[in-house]
Amino acid sequence: MGSLRLGVSLSFLIVLVSLLGAVAAGTAMAAAGEARVTSEVTAAGQATATGQATAAITPVCGQPQLGFSQIRAYWPSYADYISGNLSVDDRITNHGPGEAQNVYVMGTVNTNGVTATNIPINVGNIAGYGIAELTVQYSLPQALLAGGSFRSTVYVFAGDGCGNYFSYPGPLPGDCT
Repeated sequence: MGSLRLGVSLSFLIVLVSLLGAVAAGTAMAAAGEARVTSEVTAAGQATATGQATAAITPVCGQPQLGFSQIRAYWPSYADYISGNLSVDDRITNHGPGEAQNVYVMGTVNTNGVTATNIPINVGNIAGYGIAELTVQYSLPQALLAGGSFRSTVYVFAGDGCGNYFSYPGPLPGDCT
């Protein structure tokens, strides 16, 4: 009979701890927003808690802190090399807490007769402290294939959580928007 009493006491203690946990979870949810928590004890002595939180999410306003870097440049195939079609994998990093919304690569400014062939690129949204990878494709003149180099400045357009839009590293030259 002693072990049955210990089992009942232990079950009651588990139920009590579960209920206290549910109340604590409800309090934490209430601190973040509105919360509704319901606790009940089943006939088997198990506690359940259900809740639904509706916390208000405040958008982050202000210019997203975006950085742009090149990962690698390559010829996807020998035919691409012969025709001067170079691919460059790039990364856009969001260094801030707010989401960068509706991110687009709007254009490039290149030297030595190089043109970007797959612009604009819809990158989408980049979460706070997140990254997005993309590939910019360039058409190089035959003179560069014999030896040479070019520079490319990639122009990106992105919004914040409040509907404001920003250009990186600034407005695309010749763009009227």
